[in-house]
Amino acid sequence: MHQARRRDRRPAHRTAAEARARAVQHQAPAWAVEVEGADVVIVGYFSGRKKDWAALMDTAARTLEERGARIVGRIVQRRGVSAGGARKMALPYSSRTLLTYGKVREAATLCERTNADAAVFVGCLTQRQRHVLTRMLGCPAVTLTDALTSATPRPRPGPPSRSRPEPSPSSEKPRRAGPTPPSPTSPDSEAGPLRSPEP
Repeated sequence: MHQARRRDRRPAHRTAAEARARAVQHQAPAWAVEVEGADVVIVGYFSGRKKDWAALMDTAARTLEERGARIVGRIVQRRGVSAGGARKMALPYSSRTLLTYGKVREAATLCERTNADAAVFVGCLTQRQRHVLTRMLGCPAVTLTDALTSATPRPRPGPPSRSRPEPSPSSEKPRRAGPTPPSPTSPDSEAGPLRSPEP
Protein backbone atom coordinates (compact mmCIF):
# COMPACT_ATOMS: atom_id res chain seq x y z
CA MET A 1 0.00 0.00 0.00
CA HIS A 2 1.34 3.37 -1.01
CA GLN A 3 1.92 5.73 1.90
CA ALA A 4 1.82 9.49 1.60
CA ARG A 5 5.18 11.14 1.87
CA ARG A 6 5.67 12.70 5.22
CA ARG A 7 6.66 16.31 5.55
CA ASP A 8 10.33 16.90 6.22
CA ARG A 9 10.47 18.52 9.64
CA ARG A 10 14.22 19.05 9.70
CA PRO A 11 15.22 22.70 10.18
CA ALA A 12 16.03 24.39 6.92
CA HIS A 13 19.44 25.92 6.35
CA ARG A 14 19.24 29.66 6.93
CA THR A 15 21.59 32.29 5.65
CA ALA A 16 23.40 34.71 7.92
CA ALA A 17 21.02 37.53 6.93
CA GLU A 18 17.94 35.45 7.81
CA ALA A 19 19.49 34.41 11.13
CA ARG A 20 20.17 38.07 11.99
CA ALA A 21 16.62 39.01 11.02
CA ARG A 22 15.10 36.32 13.26
CA ALA A 23 17.29 37.44 16.15
CA VAL A 24 16.22 41.05 15.62
CA GLN A 25 12.54 40.10 15.53
CA HIS A 26 12.83 38.28 18.87
CA GLN A 27 14.68 41.17 20.48
CA ALA A 28 12.45 44.11 19.53
CA PRO A 29 9.73 45.11 17.06
CA ALA A 30 10.84 45.85 13.52
CA TRP A 31 10.20 49.56 13.90
CA ALA A 32 12.14 49.99 17.17
CA VAL A 33 15.71 51.00 16.42
CA GLU A 34 18.30 53.25 18.04
CA VAL A 35 20.02 55.27 15.32
CA GLU A 36 22.62 56.94 17.53
CA GLY A 37 25.93 55.29 16.70
CA ALA A 38 24.28 52.91 14.20
CA ASP A 39 25.32 52.12 10.61
CA VAL A 40 22.33 52.98 8.42
CA VAL A 41 21.39 52.29 4.80
CA ILE A 42 18.91 54.81 3.37
CA VAL A 43 16.31 53.42 0.97
CA GLY A 44 14.14 55.68 -1.18
CA TYR A 45 11.19 54.80 -3.40
CA PHE A 46 9.87 57.63 -5.55
CA SER A 47 7.49 58.19 -8.38
CA GLY A 48 8.89 59.20 -11.75
CA ARG A 49 7.15 62.55 -11.33
CA LYS A 50 9.20 63.31 -8.22
CA LYS A 51 11.99 65.56 -9.45
CA ASP A 52 13.54 66.46 -6.09
CA TRP A 53 14.19 62.88 -4.97
CA ALA A 54 17.95 63.51 -4.69
CA ALA A 55 17.37 66.48 -2.36
CA LEU A 56 15.03 64.37 -0.22
CA MET A 57 17.69 61.67 0.12
CA ASP A 58 20.31 64.26 1.08
CA THR A 59 17.99 65.80 3.67
CA ALA A 60 17.26 62.39 5.20
CA ALA A 61 20.98 61.59 5.38
CA ARG A 62 21.79 64.94 7.00
CA THR A 63 18.97 64.54 9.54
CA LEU A 64 20.11 61.06 10.53
CA GLU A 65 23.70 62.18 10.88
CA GLU A 66 22.56 64.91 13.28
CA ARG A 67 21.05 62.11 15.39
CA GLY A 68 24.40 60.33 15.50
CA ALA A 69 23.90 57.77 12.71
CA ARG A 70 26.54 56.79 10.13
CA ILE A 71 25.30 56.52 6.54
CA VAL A 72 26.95 53.48 4.95
CA GLY A 73 24.92 53.27 1.72
CA ARG A 74 21.94 54.39 -0.33
CA ILE A 75 19.37 52.54 -2.45
CA VAL A 76 16.98 54.41 -4.75
CA GLN A 77 14.21 53.07 -6.98
CA ARG A 78 11.97 55.22 -9.16
CA ARG A 79 8.83 54.01 -10.89
CA GLY A 80 8.39 55.41 -14.36
CA VAL A 81 5.59 55.38 -16.90
CA SER A 82 6.81 52.16 -18.48
CA ALA A 83 5.98 50.19 -15.33
CA GLY A 84 2.19 49.99 -15.66
CA GLY A 85 1.36 53.43 -17.03
CA ALA A 86 1.13 56.91 -15.59
CA ARG A 87 -1.72 56.02 -13.22
CA LYS A 88 0.43 53.47 -11.35
CA MET A 89 3.52 55.63 -10.94
CA ALA A 90 2.66 56.47 -7.33
CA LEU A 91 1.82 52.86 -6.36
CA PRO A 92 4.33 50.42 -4.88
CA TYR A 93 5.75 47.66 -7.02
CA SER A 94 4.71 45.12 -4.39
CA SER A 95 2.34 45.28 -1.45
CA ARG A 96 4.76 43.09 0.55
CA THR A 97 8.12 44.66 -0.22
CA LEU A 98 7.31 48.08 -1.76
CA LEU A 99 10.31 47.62 -4.09
CA THR A 100 10.90 45.10 -6.84
CA TYR A 101 12.43 41.78 -5.84
CA GLY A 102 15.68 42.60 -7.60
CA LYS A 103 16.00 45.92 -5.79
CA VAL A 104 15.29 44.23 -2.45
CA ARG A 105 18.07 41.72 -3.15
CA GLU A 106 20.39 44.63 -4.00
CA ALA A 107 19.51 46.33 -0.71
CA ALA A 108 20.00 43.07 1.21
CA THR A 109 23.45 42.60 -0.33
CA LEU A 110 24.41 46.16 0.63
CA CYS A 111 23.16 45.71 4.20
CA GLU A 112 25.07 42.46 4.57
CA ARG A 113 28.28 43.86 3.07
CA THR A 114 28.27 46.97 5.25
CA ASN A 115 26.94 45.12 8.32
CA ALA A 116 24.20 47.74 8.61
CA ASP A 117 22.22 48.04 11.82
CA ALA A 118 19.07 49.37 10.12
CA ALA A 119 17.53 50.20 6.76
CA VAL A 120 15.71 53.53 6.90
CA PHE A 121 13.05 54.09 4.24
CA VAL A 122 12.33 57.68 3.27
CA GLY A 123 8.71 56.88 2.41
CA CYS A 124 5.98 55.10 4.37
CA LEU A 125 5.85 51.41 5.22
CA THR A 126 2.98 49.27 6.34
CA GLN A 127 3.39 46.91 9.27
CA ARG A 128 3.45 43.97 6.90
CA GLN A 129 6.16 45.59 4.79
CA ARG A 130 8.23 46.25 7.92
CA HIS A 131 8.19 42.59 8.91
CA VAL A 132 8.80 41.24 5.40
CA LEU A 133 11.64 43.67 4.66
CA THR A 134 13.23 43.06 8.05
CA ARG A 135 13.36 39.35 7.28
CA MET A 136 14.70 39.85 3.75
CA LEU A 137 17.25 42.59 4.54
CA GLY A 138 18.58 40.98 7.70
CA CYS A 139 18.22 44.18 9.75
CA PRO A 140 15.33 46.32 11.04
CA ALA A 141 13.44 48.09 8.26
CA VAL A 142 11.99 51.35 9.59
CA THR A 143 10.74 54.61 8.18
CA LEU A 144 12.50 57.92 8.60
CA THR A 145 9.72 59.06 10.92
CA ASP A 146 10.19 56.01 13.15
CA ALA A 147 13.94 56.57 13.31
CA LEU A 148 13.59 60.24 14.23
CA THR A 149 10.93 59.50 16.83
CA SER A 150 13.14 57.03 18.69
CA ALA A 151 16.23 59.26 18.49
CA THR A 152 17.09 62.42 20.38
CA PRO A 153 18.97 65.17 18.53
CA ARG A 154 22.48 65.89 19.67
CA PRO A 155 23.03 69.38 21.10
CA ARG A 156 25.13 71.50 18.82
CA PRO A 157 28.34 72.74 20.42
CA GLY A 158 28.20 76.46 21.16
CA PRO A 159 31.01 78.99 21.01
CA PRO A 160 33.71 78.47 23.61
CA SER A 161 33.17 80.53 26.74
CA ARG A 162 35.78 83.15 27.47
CA SER A 163 36.91 82.86 31.05
CA ARG A 164 38.85 85.69 32.65
CA PRO A 165 42.39 84.63 33.55
CA GLU A 166 43.15 84.58 37.21
CA PRO A 167 45.70 87.23 38.22
CA SER A 168 49.13 85.91 39.09
CA PRO A 169 50.58 86.71 42.50
CA SER A 170 53.28 88.92 40.93
CA SER A 171 50.70 91.06 39.16
CA GLU A 172 48.79 91.90 42.30
CA LYS A 173 49.38 95.42 43.54
CA PRO A 174 50.90 95.65 47.03
CA ARG A 175 48.50 96.92 49.57
CA ARG A 176 49.17 100.28 51.16
CA ALA A 177 50.39 100.12 54.70
CA GLY A 178 48.10 102.02 57.03
CA PRO A 179 49.18 104.00 60.09
CA THR A 180 50.73 101.78 62.67
CA PRO A 181 48.90 101.94 65.98
CA PRO A 182 50.93 103.26 68.91
CA SER A 183 52.50 100.52 70.92
CA PRO A 184 51.48 100.48 74.56
CA THR A 185 54.13 101.89 76.91
CA SER A 186 54.71 101.22 80.57
CA PRO A 187 54.34 104.00 83.18
CA ASP A 188 58.10 104.05 83.79
CA SER A 189 58.83 104.79 80.18
CA GLU A 190 56.65 107.88 79.96
CA ALA A 191 58.69 110.90 79.04
CA GLY A 192 58.33 113.93 81.40
CA PRO A 193 59.97 117.38 81.58
CA LEU A 194 63.71 117.27 82.09
CA ARG A 195 64.88 118.56 85.52
CA SER A 196 68.31 119.83 86.28
CA PRO A 197 70.07 117.98 89.09
CA GLU A 198 69.99 119.72 92.46
CA PRO A 199 73.32 120.86 93.90
